[in-house]
Parts: sequence; structure tokens; C-alpha cells
Amino acid sequence: MRAPFLRSAFVVRARERWRDPRIAIGLILIVLSVVVATSVMRAMDHRVEVWAARTTLTPGTDLAGNVTTAKVHADLAALYLPAASDSSGSVTRTVGAGELISRSAVTRDSAEHATRSIVLPLGTALPEHAERGTVVDVWFLPQAIPGKDAPEPRIVAPGALIEHRHEPEGIGVRAFGTVEVSVPEGEVPAVLAALAAKGLIAVVPAGAGP
Repeated sequence: MRAPFLRSAFVVRARERWRDPRIAIGLILIVLSVVVATSVMRAMDHRVEVWAARTTLTPGTDLAGNVTTAKVHADLAALYLPAASDSSGSVTRTVGAGELISRSAVTRDSAEHATRSIVLPLGTALPEHAERGTVVDVWFLPQAIPGKDAPEPRIVAPGALIEHRHEPEGIGVRAFGTVEVSVPEGEVPAVLAALAAKGLIAVVPAGAGP
């Protein structure tokens, strides 16, 4: 006869427990945490595509064929070149491989940053860390003339950029190989004059001596 009474007491206690405000507050907090987590996930997914460098790009390099897409948060997208636009124009500074291309690093005026590529036979070793995109100074070391004071080396192309470095291979190639650099158009005559003169060409990181 006591079983119905026990069941009634259990039901009463269960109803009282559900009326406990602490349980209600706990349920509200759980719901809020789910809502916040969902909002955060949606915000993280709100990204847009921008252009990034496929390989290292040096000043004057055309974007066409040298870019790939990457995604950034919409709040930062205004800083970079949108992938929705065409990849025309060229970069005005070195952009590393995989680096996002900022709007400030691109120009549509190719004449503004016109450069020319020149292959230089190296008369001295090129540092190992000097690679594509490295800023270097091109020095000319004139050949000494017997009976006269040794001529001073001089910079013929300050702030040049390495495009490619070629290690020496085979017979007849200079001991230190060659390097292709890009220089502003205005410095091309000085570099060509140095190549035609008797002496050595040295390419060293900007700020260092030969």
C-alpha cells in the first residue's frame, strides 16, 4: 500500500527540482554558449579570396600567371588585392612566395618602375643566403694597371635585385657562375660599361662592401 505514496512523493520532489532557479539558469547558460559558439564559427567562415604570390615576385614582375588565391577574414580583405579583380599590373616591391599581395604593392603603370634584367658573370663568390628577391649592390673592381695605384672599386648598380643565380657548370664557365639581376633602366648604361671594361663584377648584399 506504500508504493503509490512513494511514487507520488518522487513525482513531487522531481517537480520541485525542475522549479529550482539554479537549473533554469544552467539551461540558459548552455543555450547561450551554443548560440555564441555558432556565431563565432559563422564569423570565422566569413572570409573572402585575395591574391597571393605563387613564387617570389621582384619589383616589375607582372602578376598575371604568378599569383594564386588565398582566403582572409572580411575585415582584413580591404588591405589586399581581391581575387575577384583581374591579376593585371606589376609589383613595386619584393613579395615572398605565399605572401598576400597588398594593394600598396601593385601598380598599373609599368613605366613607373621600369627595370631591366642583366646577366652578370661573377668575379667573386655569391653569398649562400643571396637568393631570388635579395637586394644587392653591383660592384665593379677595375683591373690593376702595372706601375699605377690600384683603382678603387665602385658601385655601378645600387639596390639591384637578384632574379636568378646560376652555379658554375662544365668547362669554360667562370669559377663563380653567373647571376641575373634586375636594375632600374637608368643604371643599365653603367652596368654595361662595367661589363665591357677590364675588371671583375661582384654582387654583394646591400650595405656591405665587396
